[in-house]
Amino acid sequence: MTVTTIGDLAQTFKQRTVGNRLHRDLGTLNFELTTGLKRDVAKAVGGNTGPVASIERALTHLEAQSTAVKEASIFAGATGIALSAMSTRIEGIDLGAMTITHETSALQIDGLAKSARIAFVGMISDLGTQTAGRPLFGGASGNAQVTRGAEDIMADLVSSLAGATSAKDIKDGVTAYFADGGPFQTKDYVGVPVDLAPFDLGDGSRVEVGVRADDPAIREALAEVARIAVLGEGLPVSHEARADVLSGGVTGLLQGQNKLIGLEAGVGLATASIDDAKVRIGTERNGFELARLDLLAADPYDTAIRLKQTENQISMIYTLTARLSELSLVSYLR
Repeated sequence: MTVTTIGDLAQTFKQRTVGNRLHRDLGTLNFELTTGLKRDVAKAVGGNTGPVASIERALTHLEAQSTAVKEASIFAGATGIALSAMSTRIEGIDLGAMTITHETSALQIDGLAKSARIAFVGMISDLGTQTAGRPLFGGASGNAQVTRGAEDIMADLVSSLAGATSAKDIKDGVTAYFADGGPFQTKDYVGVPVDLAPFDLGDGSRVEVGVRADDPAIREALAEVARIAVLGEGLPVSHEARADVLSGGVTGLLQGQNKLIGLEAGVGLATASIDDAKVRIGTERNGFELARLDLLAADPYDTAIRLKQTENQISMIYTLTARLSELSLVSYLR
């Protein structure tokens, strides 16, 4: 009988080759059991990989769309929150000013003016809100700053009213400051006078979310708050004129708040479109993933059995190697 022997080096090489193959099989089976998909795509579809490639391209495209839509959602959500905060600040001004008369004390007028000044500073701060390092109200600008500081704006506004002597002078002066082409738009707003580009929702539709700090509605709201705030800045006007400004400013505050609510509603409609896009993308993704599963599905029961068998084989190799490593000439001769 012919006896075929394998040298130690060849035996070691053979065991290493078998071990490497089993470890590759183990990795493949773990992948298939975890994902439910065959790892060898070509073998699973009989070499016709075209449909699978098409599905993978569609899923990659949907993932890019999903990222863009998520960005739009974050931007719209933050913009809506900032606008809501500005509206709330106007509510924070004591609307008891509706009862203001010429007999109202200077102390009460000063208190309402201070309240309005705090609201004005807060609104300017809200306009500087950023998300992911991107300003919400700076138009197409990438700059962090959207407006000059509230203190600088208020100082220039008060300077522009230096010659005011009546309630009408104050009203007209503040209105001119925040009007189209006025100092706020030309000097205080430091963003770009170009709207932020609409967000692409991926199905051919686009949605506009950006609101600039120099938007007419925002300027009007700021003007109504500033008109009351300047009453506490030492303007050379009579007590009666201050009371008239405050009394007439209540309606203006409500109008300014309504303007902000209108902007917030517009952002809300954009958010609804973004949410629709999220649903569409999710539905399409599920459809393509099901189609891929139909082509590449791995039987979990069969995969689990093969995985267990492979683990047993690897364990057996380790056991045999350990036993062989303990052999000696004495043990062999025995």
